[in-house]
Amino acid sequence: MISGMSSIADPRWALVVEDHPLYSEALVNTTLRAVPGLCCRAAGGVSQAHRVMAEQGLPTLLLSDHRLPDGDGLQLLAEMAGRVPMRVLLSGQDDAWLVHRARAAGLSAFMPKTLPPDELVLALRRVLAGDAWFPRGTVAAPPTLTERQLEVLREVGRGLSNREIAARLGVSERTVKDHLSIVFVRLGAANRAEALAQASAQGLLQFSSLQ
Repeated sequence: MISGMSSIADPRWALVVEDHPLYSEALVNTTLRAVPGLCCRAAGGVSQAHRVMAEQGLPTLLLSDHRLPDGDGLQLLAEMAGRVPMRVLLSGQDDAWLVHRARAAGLSAFMPKTLPPDELVLALRRVLAGDAWFPRGTVAAPPTLTERQLEVLREVGRGLSNREIAARLGVSERTVKDHLSIVFVRLGAANRAEALAQASAQGLLQFSSLQ
């Protein structure tokens, strides 16, 4: 997947390594919000990331989830020391030991997946400006959604439109829109993909439950 307006030959580009398609899409969009025009590519695992880098060269910014289907994202980032200038580890776990390991590996940042998109944009901008970014203290508790709001979000994850969700749940389309507006605010999401990604990262929804 290739996003952004820059030429493929642009030396400044980012690679996102994430196996969940919805979170990968949201992360690519967030990276593009942080640096408009930056060329951003995505890989679903360690092997695919190596293939992309073999074909396209080394990125300026490499972001990777910790747990990948075919390897360890932290190990991938550590192996790129001295070759990729900005390396960022993402994880759904608020683990002090993992943060310590990320620092020890010389990474630019450790970013919990529970970070709201706007805060993630600011953190990425700091990294791209040459600063390090690591969480201070504990990460805020995930926001609470009502069962009805979660129900609406599950139907969004199944790809249903507001009208289809309203018919399925026996409510008005206006009610569905109102629920989604509240969900977006509480999750700090700008769109459906970001809302689903944040809900998954914060343990509010499981991707398997959306099938």
